[in-house]
Amino acid sequence: MYYKKGWLDEATKEYKIAIKLEPQVASFHNNLGAIYAHKNQIDKAEKEFKKSLKIDPTLKEAADNYRNMQKIRLNQAKGDSKAVKRKTKRLQIVDETNLAFSVGRGQLCRSEKPIEELFPKLKGDIIAELHYIDDSTFGYLDLIPKNCGIKLIYSGMKKEAVCKEKAEKCSRERPHLEILEIPLVHERWIGSNESFFVDIGTDLKSDALFNQAHTTRSLPPECYQKEVAKFYEFWTTSEEEQKRRYGDKMSKTLFFSSRTPR
Repeated sequence: MYYKKGWLDEATKEYKIAIKLEPQVASFHNNLGAIYAHKNQIDKAEKEFKKSLKIDPTLKEAADNYRNMQKIRLNQAKGDSKAVKRKTKRLQIVDETNLAFSVGRGQLCRSEKPIEELFPKLKGDIIAELHYIDDSTFGYLDLIPKNCGIKLIYSGMKKEAVCKEKAEKCSRERPHLEILEIPLVHERWIGSNESFFVDIGTDLKSDALFNQAHTTRSLPPECYQKEVAKFYEFWTTSEEEQKRRYGDKMSKTLFFSSRTPR
C-alpha cells in the first residue's frame, strides 16, 4: 500500500523488516528492488533482483525486472534520463495481497491449494522440517506419491495419540515414514533433491485468521543445501548425543516404520 501511494521510504522500511523475518521469500527482494529503482538506487535494486532470482529462478517478475535493469544501466550510461524513467515504470511488483485477503475472509482452501498441487509432484527420498504438526499434517503427507519414503523432523505437536494413528495409516505402502521430535526446529519446508522443495511461509490455521499473509512456493534443490545439511546433521546424531548436547528433552521418536511397497 505504501508503494502504491508513492511513499517509498515507508515501503522500504517495511520490506526490510519483512526480509529480516523471512529472508528466503523471493518476492520480498523483488519488490524492494523495484522500490530502490524508483528511488534511483540502481546498484541496490540490481542486488535485490539477483537475490530474488537466486531464491526462486522461476519468479517471472524478478527475471523481467533484472533484464530491465540492464537496459536502465545502458540508458544511464548514455545520459538518457527520460528512457531511464520510462523503463523504471515498467518494473513489476509481486502483489500477494489478493491471496492474503482471501485467506483473511476464512477461505482456507485457497491457501491449501498450492500444497495440494505441489505435494503429488514430489519424487525420491522426501525430507521435511515442520515447527508444528497435528492430525491434519498427515492428510498433506498422504498426498505425496506412495513410492516416496518420508523423513520428518518437527518441533511441536498436538494430539500425540491421534498423530501416531494417522502416521500408521500414512505409512502404509510406503518404503518408510520416520518422524522425530527435535525442539530446536523452527522451519517449514518439505522436498527432495530429486525434485524440488516446497517452502511453506506460515501456519495455515493462523493464516485463516489473517494473522499473516500465507506464501507457498517451490524452490530448486540448490536453494536448500544448508537446510538439507542441517537436517541430516540432526537426523544422524544419536538421541544420546543430542540429549548430552541439548538436555534430556532434546529428542524423541514419535513414529518409525520400515516397509516394502506393495
